[in-house]
Amino acid sequence: MRKLFHSGIKFWESEMSLRIFFISILILNFILMPLASSHESGTFVARSFYLFLIISGSYALIKIRLITYIIISFSLIAFLVWMLSYRNNIVWLNALDGILQVVFYMIFLLLILIKVFKGGVYNLKRLEGAITGYLLIGNLFATLYYTINLLTGSNAFFMPGGEHVTNFTYYSFTTLTTLGYGDILPIHHSVRSLSSLEAVIGQLYPAVLIARLISLENLRGSK
Repeated sequence: MRKLFHSGIKFWESEMSLRIFFISILILNFILMPLASSHESGTFVARSFYLFLIISGSYALIKIRLITYIIISFSLIAFLVWMLSYRNNIVWLNALDGILQVVFYMIFLLLILIKVFKGGVYNLKRLEGAITGYLLIGNLFATLYYTINLLTGSNAFFMPGGEHVTNFTYYSFTTLTTLGYGDILPIHHSVRSLSSLEAVIGQLYPAVLIARLISLENLRGSK
């Protein structure tokens, strides 16, 4: 177990981890998610893998151990809640799992951005890591929309295609990129506000963070 944990730390410390994250999230969002036939908050293997990544990533990248222990404790609680809600049609428990999953995505996004902007050579792998962060924002908001829809009793959206998690993911990414086909409409005031926030983030993230990363590479190359 100790060797496995140290392997996870070394994985986070390597530049190749950013490329693997990038490829993985592309496969998840654009191949596996569309093929899903029913909503699952995550398989045991996938959740265990994310739990392992966050725990090892916290140890590898966060130097303040108190924050590391807080993240680990939260991650274990989130995993336990998911185990209790898995395949159970209990609305409040599924909603709690959704809220914890949102925070889970936020922690994972933070760890990736720390890795991307950590000192060192700014290369293509770091750019891929920044794009991974952008895609994670889409997943984060999709989970948030799904959770709010649970809490409001399916009155948050006009969604002709059914309230499947893939439809929330589709809506989230069309909002993030400000594409907005208009086939899914936010009705509840909370999701309207969140949709506006996601659209703003979707414009500012590439313009500020990714542009900053490219400018650091150009600055390094000019020296």
